[in-house]
Amino acid sequence: MSQLALSDDLVEITAEINSFKQVAGQAVLEIGKRLKHVKETDMVHGQWIEWLKSIDMDRTSAARMIQAFDQFSNVATSQHLPSGKIFEMISLPESVDRQEFIDKPHTIPSTGEQKTVDDMTVKELREVKKAYQELEKRATQAINNAAHYEKLWNQTKNQPPVIQTKTITVEKVPDQVQKELEQLRFDVTNLRHGYKDAKEKLKEYELMDTVQFDSEQAQKQREKLQHEADMSTIELRLAFKSFIEKAAITSFLQGAIATASPGEKERLAELVESAEQIIDQTKSALSGRRLGVVNG
Repeated sequence: MSQLALSDDLVEITAEINSFKQVAGQAVLEIGKRLKHVKETDMVHGQWIEWLKSIDMDRTSAARMIQAFDQFSNVATSQHLPSGKIFEMISLPESVDRQEFIDKPHTIPSTGEQKTVDDMTVKELREVKKAYQELEKRATQAINNAAHYEKLWNQTKNQPPVIQTKTITVEKVPDQVQKELEQLRFDVTNLRHGYKDAKEKLKEYELMDTVQFDSEQAQKQREKLQHEADMSTIELRLAFKSFIEKAAITSFLQGAIATASPGEKERLAELVESAEQIIDQTKSALSGRRLGVVNG
């Protein structure tokens, strides 16, 4: 492009710009060149915006044309390109060589075709530009990450390792809870023995040869055993009721159990297992044979 000196006559410059507005391609760069000259030399005496209005141009358009001149005035192959393509390329990353970008083929992301800027539509150029911007963004991010981790490494490589300690406070099981657990252990032991005795008596009766007794004696024996069985069952039922009332798990008790020492948890687990066995045995007895009346 010709680097002829520009006039310092604002009227002449204005006329040249209006003339170039009628021409495509190179006109963008020529207009940008003159706009830059007027702005830098303050030929309009601080009336830049007003002067732009006089040539039917806004501040944004003027800035884009100045950018186009700055970036493409030394790129020979840009002078024949339409203004739309030049304006698309001014937002390319600064690291992209404009001359090389215009001359070499590029892959169009949406089609996979290989085209030069000259053969692309403005829409295709926009796709390629966006791909370059994304690539530049990822490269910048990678550089920033590398710098960040290098800084961290330099800060810590000569420092001794830091050992962090954490104190865990375990709440002591309240005395009342401890007493209730001890009582529960005692009750479960008694229930186990009482149920065992009742079961042995019933079994002994079932195996007894009833011909050894007369009918009246057998009936009395049955009634006695039935009464003992009922009493044992009532006692067991009351014991279960008491157990349920005492062992009702409140939110406080849940927290206490969760923070108890491993030894206490293990002992409680043994009792819970014993209680489960008793419950299973009780269920089995409930579904077993019931004492009846011997027919005469």
